[in-house]
Amino acid sequence: IVDDKGTVLIATFGLRGSTFPNMVAERALPTCRIIHSALQDELGVDSQVGATLGKVYCGVVGGLDRHEYAVLGPSVNLAARLMASKNNPGVLVDDEVRKMAKGMNFISFPPVKAKGYARLVNVYKPLTAKEARWGRVNPKFVGRKKEIDVICKLALSSTKKECPSKIVFVWGESGSGKSAFVVQAIYNARKMLMMRKKVAVLTRNISSEVDSLIPFSLFRSIFRDVLSERPISDDSTLGSKGTAPIRATDYDGYSIGSGSTFNAEKADVLERLHNICQEMNAPEGFLEIVGQHLLGDTKNKVSKVEKAPEVDDIIAFMARVFIKSTSHAEGVILALDDVQWIDSLSWKVLQCIFDTSKNILIVCGSRPIESYPLSVDDKFWTKLNGECRDGGLFTEITIAELNKDDIREMAAITLSCEAKDVDDGFCDDVFTHSGGLPYFTSEILDNCVRKGQCGPLKSGKIGWKEGNAQSRDGLQFANIEELLLQRLDHLDDMTRMSLHFAAILGMSFKFDELLEISLRINSIPSSGSEAYANSLKNSMKAATKEGIIDTTIGELEDDGGSEINDSVRSVTVDLSGSVDGSIDLECVVYSFHHDTWRRVIISLLLD
Repeated sequence: IVDDKGTVLIATFGLRGSTFPNMVAERALPTCRIIHSALQDELGVDSQVGATLGKVYCGVVGGLDRHEYAVLGPSVNLAARLMASKNNPGVLVDDEVRKMAKGMNFISFPPVKAKGYARLVNVYKPLTAKEARWGRVNPKFVGRKKEIDVICKLALSSTKKECPSKIVFVWGESGSGKSAFVVQAIYNARKMLMMRKKVAVLTRNISSEVDSLIPFSLFRSIFRDVLSERPISDDSTLGSKGTAPIRATDYDGYSIGSGSTFNAEKADVLERLHNICQEMNAPEGFLEIVGQHLLGDTKNKVSKVEKAPEVDDIIAFMARVFIKSTSHAEGVILALDDVQWIDSLSWKVLQCIFDTSKNILIVCGSRPIESYPLSVDDKFWTKLNGECRDGGLFTEITIAELNKDDIREMAAITLSCEAKDVDDGFCDDVFTHSGGLPYFTSEILDNCVRKGQCGPLKSGKIGWKEGNAQSRDGLQFANIEELLLQRLDHLDDMTRMSLHFAAILGMSFKFDELLEISLRINSIPSSGSEAYANSLKNSMKAATKEGIIDTTIGELEDDGGSEINDSVRSVTVDLSGSVDGSIDLECVVYSFHHDTWRRVIISLLLD
């Protein structure tokens, strides 16, 4: 339809003869993203998509003299409303689509009023796999409103023209909610920029202990993200630079004619790195070193050069590559968690980016520097705490304990009631025992619900059931370690043993890595590997259900150097427990829900 409002395309999924299993998640939503991205990236045309699910009339409308083929119904009206919404960042869906898109993540947007709906309709923006890896928002997150507002204001200011780059440090002990705060703050900042239609690049990384031993480890994932961006060319005549939001996603980065495999994306990243290196006259040997060391380019081996590039030259050029790759955006947010594990060379690249760039906000989450010294250059740290702080370019946020009002709000979320309905004595008990530590508080509340120790009181409030008020059974733990140990004791032997192996592998690990080490340590013959893999799968499901680990589906990476036994690699397990199909073990990535779990499990191994 072409009218005074522009060009409108109406597409349907699910008509008779064209229905498919998992149609919403595997066909409809990917199609929305591909069309939206292709219009922006290949034609420079801005577009907005509204996607809904519902019963409609689809057929001929009109009389003999004038009639047309049309799609009519409340869900069609709602799709049009979402498409035309001023808050639409690119793709908006209704709640019915969200419910059908199992396994996907969404950002909620302000509800809208639509014809045919008695109430306001909840709407969402779908997140891609890469966006979801930035961290999931904790549904029990409470408080920290002033601190989040600081991050949001800095993010918005970073999109102003020629704004100096800024850096924020978020300090917090383990269990203080530092990581949850970083995720929530970035979530709010991203949502704010989307609604203001700011062109922003967001990349996020969580470092681990082993990263401190690997040179430039921080930029392995960061370079993959920023090099997979598809900016509108500077000399494009089809659209002005900076008119479209950036979509560095599994679907949104592809053109209509491109494949959707990881190898295709990897080749695209390496090709862009190669083009940037040529354009910027990279130091000799830089492409081979960075391509192989950081991006796993096994085809282009490091060739012999007359003189190896100096480390300072590599650092400066890596900073230039990052700045060049994100120069099409109005602002860049570089969100980094657990920066106490970042290696010294990565810190030097970050310093160079900060010193030589504009419009970049670097958010660093870290344990207290007194206990976990940073590998950052002393002169740079002095500069940050001196002239940068005075000039408003350096900000520090310390995550403090929750107050009683925050505890009440978290209790209300856990108990599924209003905050005013939570008993004062119950809140006081939880606050006193947890010390206001968010994770300890959450575990105490979950434990109380799990044991059925809370319920309605005669006063109409919700609090301790009769009998629990004196014994405080839900608060019998001296610390969070004791509480977690009790929960581990309730697991079966196979699950506990699997978690022991997992803790050794690190905060994050792949299923095939866990399977390989389990098979070797337990001396399982190849004939029994598939049965053991299924048992291990069930153990991981139990640990996930218990909230010990989180499960994601990762990308298949061809690093060219894997030595995993073929008998292990060939095993395929149905991870969903349904008949929807199976997932290659290499795709499955687990991570401990909180580092306290891993610390407690390792302490058991050392006892």
